[in-house]
Amino acid sequence: MKNLKKTFALVLTIAMLATLFMVPVFADGHEDADKLETLGILVGSGDGVTEEYLAGEATRLTAAILVLKLKGLEDEAKNWDGTENFNDADTAQSLYAKAIMGYLKENPEVGFVGDGSGNFNPYAVISAQEYYKVLLTALGYEQGVDFEWSEVLDFAASIGLDAIADVDGLTINDFAIATVEALNTEVKGTGMTLIEKLVDEGVVSEEDATAAGWVFAAVIESATQIGKNTIEVVFSTDVDTAAVVVKLKQGLVYYYATVAWNEAKDTATLTTAVNPIPAGTYTVEVTGLEETMTMDVTAAAPVATSIDITTSILYTGSSSIAFSVMNQFGEDMAVAGTSVFGTAYIVTAGTGGTVGAVTLTGEATSAFTYSDGDTVPGDVMQVTLVYMGMTVTKAFTIQADPAASTIAFGTVAPLTGDAYIFVNKTDYVIPYELFDQYGNSIKLPAGTGATIGNITFNSSITGAVDPATFAVDGDGVLTFDTGATAGTAVITAVWNATVVGQISITVTAAPAPASAVISAPTVLIAEGEAVSLDVVVTDQFGTVHANDSAAVQGLTVTGTNCDAVISATTKKLEITNTVEGTATVDILNGATKIGTISFTVQPAAVATAITGTTFTTLFQAGAELTVARDTINVLDQYGRAFAGGTVVVTDGPAVHFTVTTSPTIEAVSEGTDVVSVQVGSSNVFPVTVTCVADTDITMYSLASNKATIYTSTDSDYFATMTLSGKTSGGMAVVLDGSLPSVLTSSNDAIAAIETGLQVSGVAAGTATIYAWDGATLLASTTITVSDAAPVAQSITFDGTSLYVGDNIADDILVITDQYGVNIASAGGFVVASDDTGIIDATGDAVSDGTVNITVVKNSVVSATTEVEVMPVP
Repeated sequence: MKNLKKTFALVLTIAMLATLFMVPVFADGHEDADKLETLGILVGSGDGVTEEYLAGEATRLTAAILVLKLKGLEDEAKNWDGTENFNDADTAQSLYAKAIMGYLKENPEVGFVGDGSGNFNPYAVISAQEYYKVLLTALGYEQGVDFEWSEVLDFAASIGLDAIADVDGLTINDFAIATVEALNTEVKGTGMTLIEKLVDEGVVSEEDATAAGWVFAAVIESATQIGKNTIEVVFSTDVDTAAVVVKLKQGLVYYYATVAWNEAKDTATLTTAVNPIPAGTYTVEVTGLEETMTMDVTAAAPVATSIDITTSILYTGSSSIAFSVMNQFGEDMAVAGTSVFGTAYIVTAGTGGTVGAVTLTGEATSAFTYSDGDTVPGDVMQVTLVYMGMTVTKAFTIQADPAASTIAFGTVAPLTGDAYIFVNKTDYVIPYELFDQYGNSIKLPAGTGATIGNITFNSSITGAVDPATFAVDGDGVLTFDTGATAGTAVITAVWNATVVGQISITVTAAPAPASAVISAPTVLIAEGEAVSLDVVVTDQFGTVHANDSAAVQGLTVTGTNCDAVISATTKKLEITNTVEGTATVDILNGATKIGTISFTVQPAAVATAITGTTFTTLFQAGAELTVARDTINVLDQYGRAFAGGTVVVTDGPAVHFTVTTSPTIEAVSEGTDVVSVQVGSSNVFPVTVTCVADTDITMYSLASNKATIYTSTDSDYFATMTLSGKTSGGMAVVLDGSLPSVLTSSNDAIAAIETGLQVSGVAAGTATIYAWDGATLLASTTITVSDAAPVAQSITFDGTSLYVGDNIADDILVITDQYGVNIASAGGFVVASDDTGIIDATGDAVSDGTVNITVVKNSVVSATTEVEVMPVP
């Protein structure tokens, strides 16, 4: 009956006879129906739990089925096959309903006797009195014992069930309201509400009940001694272990105990420092919940309950027999052998053995020892131990001592980061499983060399894997080192002159450049021109090596009709000093060629045609201009821009200009002339030049080559002023070199005028510099002076080659400060060199060769380049 009452949640489902589908759809204001749906009790039909469904009627048949469920009779009733039934049995809408009615008719003690006419009225609407009777029964109350039929409503009200007492003709919603009322009511004699009881018995899950809105307070369910100093406390639900404190006390005295919680946080295990805990009654005290709770627990002294011999095998060389004495909690009591009576007798002698007694000696531990010389393989020795009236007997067949007999090897893995087992590396692990002659798994003993324990290892290629390098540590791990020879070594393990295991270990040569793929030039190359080509170097495993790696930099690069090197800086194949004809570059690893390329070098480029000029063509009388090479646009014979050659300027037929020393042009008088420009063998290019009147120059401007100058007498920090002029149309004019006739400063205490149109800094501040033509002011500009000490701002290299004996500071190093001045000087920086035998830490070129250097200034500014040091010519 008790177990069947656990099915109350299912009872209500059956009670909703016409409802078959569970749909979580609720009308507003039906909180109790919501709760029952969440619990899986209330279900709907058709469209689910709708307003129409909740307004439906609850019948007598519904209540009858509920009572049968509560009494554990529902299965028996639905299988009824009798002949007697109520007069209105044919009104039943299913065979199930008709069987229920027949069962009730034959068993009137259930409580359904029908009306005075012999009818059951299965589909009549149940009354509040009838349903409250059903709920009282579910709560453990009995009609005729706790209440009479006439007292149902009053008795129900006395325990808090009255929400639908005045309702005539119950609906499904009334049914839900009254049911929730009952779930919140205490079950007779349990101290638990019906919902708590259903959760406790597992009929309803706590998760569903919590989701439906019920809150469950944890209580102590049990406190039990589970060990000689261990108490287990079980709670009804999980608790906040950070807040809950569990203690053990006897009277007013607390026992110190550590507390361990299970993963579900509903069980605490207390282990007392007193071991064992004295027998007696103790109290478990729990604080940190809603209220302090206690529960008594009875502790018993540990009592020996069994003795067992735990040694399973005795060998010729073994002489110890272990045993255990267990208490009532299944704990080993660690009884010493000196406290146990023990005898041993060889009942069957092996070859060379003798039948007779063997002396056992009890030890301080849970063991006995004997002289192993008293036994031989094949002896059957019977051992008997007696302790506190308990006896255990065990027979041992003495066996030969275990020895390694077979070994199974696993796969040797490469070292971390490697793809293969390479030559000349250490600490490779050989996985293995070693078995003795009895099939037991054992480990190799610690040791080194080709023979470890009773196993000897041989190798087919000792240069690849030499067993002399084998080593076994204290954990039985077997390691070895590879040698310098590549190949597959077969390792053979030998025991008693018998091969007991083999493993093949393939040792691979170290990764080395095996292929160099060079990209073909994509542009025409003329004699003397350099070209950078991409080169990809891979090893024998297809792995690409960085071009600045030691492996690539160690390659030999040779050139025919050119010089070549794989640069660690540009990461390319740099080809220089090309000679007309076919140039070939070979890349070798030792004596093996791993890459090559050939390409055609055309005849050296020469100036062929001038396509234009960019120098200024307007002049002031008396002005001179030396035509710079970079102002002449020249093409070579291949149609490319040409940068070489010397400029030659020839005077024209007019008298307004003169060319006294080519390529300098001097304006003589106002007017226009045509001069001829030529570079190398290029075509002669005419350029029209004009000398304008002074009045045509309407705009003058004064500029400084430094935005800020430093307060220093060092001319490197002086600013050089430049005067320029333009016509009204904005055209630049080359001015007479005598202009300006003078410069002046608005404040000589800040900026002073030096010779050669230079200005020096005297003190921090700003000053205006004026340019004059006699008494006529032509232009002015403002200059800023700073007294901040020079500090390196950047490092660059003005070239990449030196001669032996040079210092980089004198030839290629440029350390620029905030004023734009090169402050590089020997000893004023640090050099990190890949080869100090070529360029040392001070920047001195010691010997010829190519090297990468990194220059660092003030530990902050740095730059890296590749430098070629050449012998002194």
